[in-house]
Amino acid sequence: MFEQTARNSITTHMSKRLVFTIITPCYNSGRYIEETARSVLDQQAVRNGQVELQYIICDGGSSDNTLEILESFNDPRMTIISGKDEGMYDALVSGFAQATGDICAYLNAGDFYSPQALGVVADVMQDDSIQWLTGINFYYNDKSQVVATKLPYRYTKANIMSGRHGRLLPHIQQESTFWKAELMKSLDIERLRSFKLAGDSFLWWSFAKQKANLYIVESYLGGFRVHNNQLSSQVKDYDLEVKSFATPSILSYPHALFCKFMWHLPSKLKKLLNPRHLLRYNFDNEKWE
Repeated sequence: MFEQTARNSITTHMSKRLVFTIITPCYNSGRYIEETARSVLDQQAVRNGQVELQYIICDGGSSDNTLEILESFNDPRMTIISGKDEGMYDALVSGFAQATGDICAYLNAGDFYSPQALGVVADVMQDDSIQWLTGINFYYNDKSQVVATKLPYRYTKANIMSGRHGRLLPHIQQESTFWKAELMKSLDIERLRSFKLAGDSFLWWSFAKQKANLYIVESYLGGFRVHNNQLSSQVKDYDLEVKSFATPSILSYPHALFCKFMWHLPSKLKKLLNPRHLLRYNFDNEKWE
């Protein structure tokens, strides 16, 4: 099992700046890697000293100009690991092995963060009860233009454990999802390494198995770029990998159908029906609640 060398509690480090570990697995990503990396390194919360950053790039031995672009940053916060790997999740595991942050996430080449993403996450995840957080689902086209958004309704443990997200329900948007390092301690890292497509769903399944609730913040954290020839287009193979670990219950299907309907409700109703795990900004109190 994976042993994470990270801080034991966020509250014991409130007097210190939180450290974010962001990992980007990539291979021949010269077309997109600069925008992705810049969105991490130029975070406003990093620039103003609110948080610290550990940024790990795991390159699969690119033969294009990916490494040249990365090396041009010459940034001490960036660690570049380059060499042949067995796929994205094998590369991701290599990054996790070096992670030392309080809060972790991974961002694939081609996707990018909002400039305020880490600041929002730091503010929200000061709450000890919040171990796992995601934002509004954002989608970009190949010109980096936002083309669609959707505020999630709720991510229940039952739907995550049964593998309904990405099949009957929308995916948990990995590009907008962050978690506290202690959730990694019980992760079967070697099994994660073995996946080719559905490692993200396995990661979420593992967190839900630890009874961690996935909170939603009504904010733009990051987004997913939709373009041709990406791994997520291999739907049937993705589903087969999900079925290898998902644990559906008898009631999981009608529960998922109900949740699917709820995703189409207005934001205020979503908050009313999910008061605890959907956080909206209160302008009177000036905080997320």
